[in-house]
Amino acid sequence: TQTSIEPVPKRFPDGGFINELPEDPWGNLYQLISPGEIGKFDIFSMGPDGEVGTDDDIGNWDEEKQ
Repeated sequence: TQTSIEPVPKRFPDGGFINELPEDPWGNLYQLISPGEIGKFDIFSMGPDGEVGTDDDIGNWDEEKQ
């Protein structure tokens, strides 16, 4: 994917930086909330139980669990 924002970075690779986002370690999709509930945006794994909003969620707001 080409960037549509000017100026285009000098080292922007053809096709962009990420072609496909991998699944989390438990086989689930990572979650993205924008605007976030905790930060400007929230990126997180639902953790081993696969449910949003439980204590095992691991996100960009919680560096201790990463």
